[in-house]
Amino acid sequence: MKVIAIDEDWLSHPIQDAVDSKYIFYRPEYVLPDYQTTALNWIKQGISSFTRVGPYEIPLVNIWDRSWSDLGHSLLDSAQPNEKLTPESKDFINSLTATMTFLQPPYAADIHRGVWDINDLRRSFPLKPDAPQMVKNQFCKTTRLILAWGLEIELNIPYSVSTNSIGNVTLASMDLPLQRVGNDGKKMIFSAGDTGFPILLGAIADII
Repeated sequence: MKVIAIDEDWLSHPIQDAVDSKYIFYRPEYVLPDYQTTALNWIKQGISSFTRVGPYEIPLVNIWDRSWSDLGHSLLDSAQPNEKLTPESKDFINSLTATMTFLQPPYAADIHRGVWDINDLRRSFPLKPDAPQMVKNQFCKTTRLILAWGLEIELNIPYSVSTNSIGNVTLASMDLPLQRVGNDGKKMIFSAGDTGFPILLGAIADII
């Protein structure tokens, strides 16, 4: 983020072309505490051997009866899938077991925006009654990110399959490609990561 320094303090200010470049400095717009150290450790460990974390069970039985409120996100309960699962689909999902393993300890951190952040935007900048509806609408302010260096999802199915019969399969929700099939043909391992870039697992935001 471009800022100018007019005294000992760093002040955020719209930068005009007329400003002398020697007075322009750059500061990070967002800061993730200890992220650089964590990323370097991921890279270093990845060269030698992974510090695997898990596996963690992914409960799939009767997931259609679960709500976002169970995870602390009651505002999302109103979001319903467009397609309903058939009884056959439900029976198949109930027959599956799945686990997830991280290739390195995952990283989660609050996003710091520095002194330019506005904690109470609606109160600090009240809108006029005739303001466009577009700017009156609520929006999400990301407050926390959850990242991983790599992960594996192991899916156990009730019948045997071969790699040739299923082709290039991915887990659609996370876009994880199929890496291999177990010796008995009933275990499918999907994995991603370890490419030099972390994977964004999730984000938490405040509705403003």
